[in-house]
Amino acid sequence: MSGSVAVKILYVLNDDPSFSGYGGALRNRQILRSLRKVGKVDVVWIRSAGDQRLLSEPDGECISCLQLPPPRSLKTRLENYRFGRSEIGKLYRANRYDVIVTRQPAATLVVPKNLFPKVIMDCDDFVKSFAGGTFRQKVRNSLRTYATKRLIGKVRHVWLCSEPDLARARPLNPGTSLLRNIVAPFTPRTHASRSGLRVMMVGAFNYSPNLEGLRWFAGQVFGPVADKLGHVELHAVGLATEESKALGSDRIRIRGFVEDLHAEYALADVVICPVQSGGGTQIKVIEGLISERPVLCSRFSYLPFATLIEDGQHLIVADGAEEWKDKLEQILLRPDDFISMSREGRRRALEVFGEESFDREVANTVGDVLSDATKA
Repeated sequence: MSGSVAVKILYVLNDDPSFSGYGGALRNRQILRSLRKVGKVDVVWIRSAGDQRLLSEPDGECISCLQLPPPRSLKTRLENYRFGRSEIGKLYRANRYDVIVTRQPAATLVVPKNLFPKVIMDCDDFVKSFAGGTFRQKVRNSLRTYATKRLIGKVRHVWLCSEPDLARARPLNPGTSLLRNIVAPFTPRTHASRSGLRVMMVGAFNYSPNLEGLRWFAGQVFGPVADKLGHVELHAVGLATEESKALGSDRIRIRGFVEDLHAEYALADVVICPVQSGGGTQIKVIEGLISERPVLCSRFSYLPFATLIEDGQHLIVADGAEEWKDKLEQILLRPDDFISMSREGRRRALEVFGEESFDREVANTVGDVLSDATKA
């Protein structure tokens, strides 16, 4: 089926598919890229702004943008869903899509229910846990989990990015499969020589698990190690917020977005992922491995990879502040001891998280949905 243009696919998502500034946005683009290898794809992305309307996109990247007012009340939210279902219904009747792919439950809710037998819903993750965050964020997360659970049992197929979430979802819908997060391969650059040592964390810090992970690491781990070793800097790269900027100091650099992320990896002596909550898989761990830098991560961020990536052979896992401090010091003071591990980590990451396996799962799922429709 690969390369066929006969299959007509509608792809509905909650973000501009041209954006790639965080992990979920990368997954948006990866799914679109894989779908275009299967058939002809029309894209509708949902934007929260202005009044209700369906806008044509002149650049050809999307056929349309579904513009909906910010849902500041339940009434507005329900009106948005009704309008969205009406517009998606019109598009379907005009184009008779073979398959509808939705990114996240919110995008699924704008698809008419009578079309659910054609829907492949990419949940990415299913259950999130939050350390920190506001009461409103935690309530929103609980509602998202509840809505996801209900939708999983109603659509034709569900993609999830981690084995723990797959195990949770399969009893609700046998048509579930693993679509692992991947990172486009890149050639690692030679570790740049410079004075001092550098610890690097990548993430969008408007996401509370990333922010809380950074805050914990900065206070409980990095501060004591930097005091002991001296000439060590922590660089936080990715979307910055006022809360993350408040953590900055002369040795904690809150960088925000950078022009050349691969160059930043080349400057890092170690890549960290101290995240203790959230969901799915941490793309920052995969990217750190592919960059061929030593990766030090929390047990929580390691668990989705536990059957694929080996602690001590591909990366280092730490539990608790004392172990974090000890292992961070080892990596910073004895970098030559971790060269072979970094190379093996890159090799394994490219083997497991490659584009070919991603493309294959997307194509196989679309083929299954088409096969079921033929039998019906």
